[in-house]
Amino acid sequence: MKEMDPVSKAYRDTDARMMILRDHLALGRTVLANERTLMAYLRTAIALAITGLLLIRFSQETGVAINWAIGWIMLGVAVVVAMFGIWRFVMVRSQLALIFKPVPESEETETSDE
Repeated sequence: MKEMDPVSKAYRDTDARMMILRDHLALGRTVLANERTLMAYLRTAIALAITGLLLIRFSQETGVAINWAIGWIMLGVAVVVAMFGIWRFVMVRSQLALIFKPVPESEETETSDE
């Protein structure tokens, strides 16, 4: 069985009911930063793909084979960048989900009655 790294273990042991306002705000900022990072990866992938397609199209017009090869390489790199960005987003989101586990309604009412 894979051993959990210390950061994941700390996230798993965090109790959302014990978090103070600063912790909730930091979690919100981290979620938004994760989304911005995903958008940056996708924006980069789109730029690489468009450049690759332009090089492929340009090579058809001029007959320069190196442009065709570089265009296809750029398309492949664009796919890899997009997949890595999505993978990273999902991994960070799953670690954040370990921090903020929603408190079930029954536990929430019990703690507020005390």
